[in-house]
Amino acid sequence: MRKYKDLQFNVTEVILEDKKACVVWTNRGEYNDGTPYNNSGITLFHFKDDKVSFISDYFKNTSFINSN
Repeated sequence: MRKYKDLQFNVTEVILEDKKACVVWTNRGEYNDGTPYNNSGITLFHFKDDKVSFISDYFKNTSFINSN
């Protein structure tokens, strides 16, 4: 069962350095019960031999903030 009935991702910035990348993103949507969902974070990538050798997400859940 899906947790969200609607979810969109938006990449806001990509930072590249040698064999590393940082992607800054936001996402927003709606839980199945109609509650709004908002979140933002970064994903770090390390590359070796033209393949992803490490990936990690760091995020801040902002869904508790009232958007009114």
